[in-house]
Order: sequence, then C-alpha cells, then structure tokens
Amino acid sequence: MTDTLEQQIAALEAAIAHKESALLELEAELLDLRRDLSDFEARYRKLIGPLEIRLEAAQAAVRDLEDERRYGANKSKLGDDNPLPSFWQPPADYVPVAEQFRRAWHVPPPVEPPPDSPATAIPKPRAEAPDSREAQVKKLYRTLALRYHPDLTTDLTERERRNDLMARINEAYTQRDLGALQALADRPADRPPEEPLGLLRLRDLQRIDDQLADRLADLRLEHTNLLHGDLIKLALEEKFARRQGRDLLRDMAADLERQYQAAMLKLEQLRRR
Repeated sequence: MTDTLEQQIAALEAAIAHKESALLELEAELLDLRRDLSDFEARYRKLIGPLEIRLEAAQAAVRDLEDERRYGANKSKLGDDNPLPSFWQPPADYVPVAEQFRRAWHVPPPVEPPPDSPATAIPKPRAEAPDSREAQVKKLYRTLALRYHPDLTTDLTERERRNDLMARINEAYTQRDLGALQALADRPADRPPEEPLGLLRLRDLQRIDDQLADRLADLRLEHTNLLHGDLIKLALEEKFARRQGRDLLRDMAADLERQYQAAMLKLEQLRRR
C-alpha cells in the first residue's frame, strides 16, 4: 500500500475509535437520564394523573351545564329557529364580490376544460429508466473478477491473496458498493498486491465512520430533546423543592384537589338554580 493509503486508514481508525468512545459515554448518560425520567413519570402518573382526569370531568360538566342554561335562555327568547334566519334577498342588479373583483382587475373568467382534454385525462405512467447504477455494479464486478480471480494464477501465495480479495469484492458486490468497485477498477493491475485490499479496507472504515456519525447525531438530538422537554423541567423542579423540604407532587395534588372541590361546588350551585 502507498503511504497515503496507510495514512488514510490510520486516520479513519483513530476517528472511529474516538466516535466509539463518545458513543459509549453518550449512551450511558442517556440511559441514566431515561431511567430517571421514567421513574419520575411513573410517580407523576400515579399521583397526579387520576386527579387531573377527575378535575377535567368536573370542569367539563360545569361547562356543559353553563352552555345548556345559556343557550336554553336564548332559545326561549328567539324561538325554535335559533339562530335567526336571513330574510335578505339580493336585488336584480346585484353583482357578487368575486365577480366585482374579476371585473376591476380584468381577470379572465375560469374556463372549464372539456372532459377529454389533457387537463382531465389520466396521466400515463412514465416508463422507468433502466437502473444504470445496477448495470455499472455488474460491469465492474465482471471486470474485477476477470482481473483477480484465483483460477487465473498458479502461484499458491498469489492464489491465497486473490481468494481473500475476491471475497472482499463479492462482499462489495452484494452491498452494491459502487465506489469500492470503481476504486479497484481504476487501479492498474500492476500495483502492489496489498493495495486492492487496502482500498476495500478504507471503504469499510469509511462506511463504519459514517454509521457512527449518524448514530451520534441521533443520540445527541434525543439528548437535547430530553433536556429541553417539559418532563425534565418538572423533574428538576421537584428535585430542587425536595432540597428545600417540600414535596412538589404532593403540593400539585393538593392544588388539583382544591380546584376539583371548587368545580364541584360551582356545579352544585348551577344545578340548584
């Protein structure tokens, strides 16, 4: 292999090691964060959830009864045909607003296309273009097989090297890795025997590096979303309140209970009217 290729491989291996280390650290941090949020959410749902449902039902009953009283009173005043019907009839020379706008701005009236016009005809599906990438992959694979097939040499050492190389070429063909096959095809056959394997190794490392980068980006986005979500803010408030000797969830539950009692009192007053 050339020094440049060796340097590229070494640089990618170092980058992959760095990303793997960062990935392990971020995954451990996310694991702890998810567990803490899951525990807090379970406590929240157990204590606050039923109270919120009960309060919402009471407030909905109050709204329904208020609407019934309000609309019932209006109906008794206006009669059964509430809202009032419109008795306005346009004069003979009345021009709709849309037509006035069209005339003022000289907009031509819309034209309905005939039933058999191209505008209403069902478009025919276009013929699909041949898969040029697939054709290139197959062509490059045949070229490389003719160049590096083990049966084309009688030297045992060279045959073993070609067996290894063809296994990697077959893998690149299976993965439809056009870049790897093209890189091998562009190399003259008289290059050092180790170079084709080095190129494939470089392609493998590039693919691994890209996958790690995508995984890191996804985890960092999840980490950011968790840190800026409403649940983590409430969990932090509870932790801060606990340091001050207060139980935030118990305080929230007591407040919901007070709201519920107030809603029930208002509902009872409405029913007595």
